[in-house]
Amino acid sequence: MIHLIEKSKKDLDEKEKEQLERIIKRYYKGAKQEFLDQRLRDGPDFHLVLQKEDDEIQAASFYHSQKKAGSPFSKHANIVHFGISVKKEGYKGNVIWKNGSFYARKNFGRSWLFKSGIGISAICNPKVLENFIKLFPFNYPFSKQDDFPKVIEFLDGYFKERNMNIVLDQDFCFHDNNLYPTDITQEYDRYYRSKNEKINERFFELGLFEKHKENIFLTGKHMVICGYRNMFDFNKGVK
Repeated sequence: MIHLIEKSKKDLDEKEKEQLERIIKRYYKGAKQEFLDQRLRDGPDFHLVLQKEDDEIQAASFYHSQKKAGSPFSKHANIVHFGISVKKEGYKGNVIWKNGSFYARKNFGRSWLFKSGIGISAICNPKVLENFIKLFPFNYPFSKQDDFPKVIEFLDGYFKERNMNIVLDQDFCFHDNNLYPTDITQEYDRYYRSKNEKINERFFELGLFEKHKENIFLTGKHMVICGYRNMFDFNKGVK
């Protein structure tokens, strides 16, 4: 039977870290050891929602939340940083929505859908972006094209506060030097390709994916998406 638990990164035991490292490598075959260590041993703080069957981790998602003043959207807002979501090979359970709902209820209460919030995520998978914009239809840079500099300045400041070595270009992108380019040709249709072709095209245009002859490569470049959610704000926008 699958049970969900939330743990801070510092509370993971060595067996859990070893299991998670194997699962993360399944998704990030080009990951250097620094990439793994930043998510499991050092680097910025994250909490994890784990789906476990007995002592075996089947899936995991990374989150960080905080209350912050002075965002471009609201004077005071809950900010949730969505990290990576991964699952063990062969596991059929839902990860993104199941873990996300569990984390939101636990940290923001059962009425979390009605609370305002800002979501931030560094993404290199079109399917993940497709899921993100379902929760945050108002978002930069995919749905909105104005006030880019204000939002980028906010994000750069946020990452600096979190001690993350991320500085965005004008397209909301950065390159993670702890990832080698990886051939994802065989996995592309099943694990990466979005139903929204506009999203797929954008990933190639920005260089998150590159084609070499018949092969598709994950380059290590990421796009940061920033969404604002408030059911009672009918004039969403940068203040």
